[in-house]
Amino acid sequence: MAHKNNVDSEFYALDLNTKAVKWKTSIAGDVYVSPTLDDSGNIYFSSETNLFYAYKSSGELAWQYDLKANVTWSSPVIDSQGIAYIGTLSESDLSASNATGKLVAINTGSNGLMPNTWAKIHRDNQNSGVAK
Repeated sequence: MAHKNNVDSEFYALDLNTKAVKWKTSIAGDVYVSPTLDDSGNIYFSSETNLFYAYKSSGELAWQYDLKANVTWSSPVIDSQGIAYIGTLSESDLSASNATGKLVAINTGSNGLMPNTWAKIHRDNQNSGVAK
């Protein structure tokens, strides 16, 4: 992710072997979070515009969802049944003492995380650290 200006960001996918840019896309608002990948290579992340994005590994937008709540600082996670979870902040003044948050669950249609060491630091949902 590279910061383009105060309004938009660009999201890049790189080829790990050649280090070349496979594709890039402009995203409304800033992207401050890490993405997560599912078992098919689909990429999920959010932006400060309250949108939750799903991109195919080819760079094509699969879908986006307006969470209607602030997700600026929340990186999504995916469980072993393909449910993506992302934390939100209330629509009230985020610095207010009554600001609250919610955990949103979205069915991605996947079967879980990408099976590699990048998608999860300890390899799998059981944190076994071993390859299967």
